[in-house]
Amino acid sequence: MVQKNREETNSTFEQLGPSVPFSFSVNLLNTGRECCDPLHYAGPCYKKVYLLHFVKSGKGVFRCNGEEHTLKRGDLFFLTPTDYVFYQADEQDPWEYVWVRFDGKSVSYLVENAGINKRVFSLKSEEDFNMVSDWYDKVYEYMQDSVAPYFRATGMFFLMFGWLLKEFGQNSLEPEDKMSFTKMLSFINHHYTEDIDMAMLESVSNYNRSHIYKIFMQNAKCSPKQYIDTLRLDLACEMLNETGYSINEIALRVGYKNYISFVNAFKKKYNTLPTAYRTNEKRNIERMRQDEKTRNS
Repeated sequence: MVQKNREETNSTFEQLGPSVPFSFSVNLLNTGRECCDPLHYAGPCYKKVYLLHFVKSGKGVFRCNGEEHTLKRGDLFFLTPTDYVFYQADEQDPWEYVWVRFDGKSVSYLVENAGINKRVFSLKSEEDFNMVSDWYDKVYEYMQDSVAPYFRATGMFFLMFGWLLKEFGQNSLEPEDKMSFTKMLSFINHHYTEDIDMAMLESVSNYNRSHIYKIFMQNAKCSPKQYIDTLRLDLACEMLNETGYSINEIALRVGYKNYISFVNAFKKKYNTLPTAYRTNEKRNIERMRQDEKTRNS
């Protein structure tokens, strides 16, 4: 007797999820908490990664890309690698906050696809405050755990970040455009280190290039080329920090045709050359290690 599989015999079978596989890349780097002294500050600077702070008590000022916000208990502030930021504790009632630091090639997609277009969020109720506070505490706890800390902490972080995207997102894409956008992003995320052109995206989406450009500008706030460049340059930064590859090797590995086009794109985004970035990051890492030793001594 031949047995048919469940999809063939059960009309109530449902499969949930995107119509094409999508490989998400989000990396939880670390987490921490700080009870700040009066007027303690950070910046002005670019953080070069994503940071999500949650104010548990007190007050402070957050400046991002020329806009200033006065924050209090229950507020969150979100930093991206391209934000120029400064934040400072209040003199009379300095804040205590917790934070998570993360990066990954899919973060910009997740944020833009949810319609997140602001950097400050205010929780609506004490129930929300307790829920988010508990999430942060668990991420912090799991990162200290000796048993699979990364997986437990990352799972809790995804739960927290997913709630934030749903609670504060304002996605406005039509369903057909959203599906095509997801297909294009899936294709780009799997092939961005290769030579991608608009003809490939037209084939994937069944849209012409002007409509593709419109979808990207509406949802990702950038052109397809800028989106691809961001992925390539994010990977280049990882390689500059973690490998000994030459600049030319990195340029070719992340998808640029030659050294010059890579250096020009890198300088345009980070306002520095790849060699200088590598040197500065090594210094920053060494400084962080020394600070950690000082705190633990």
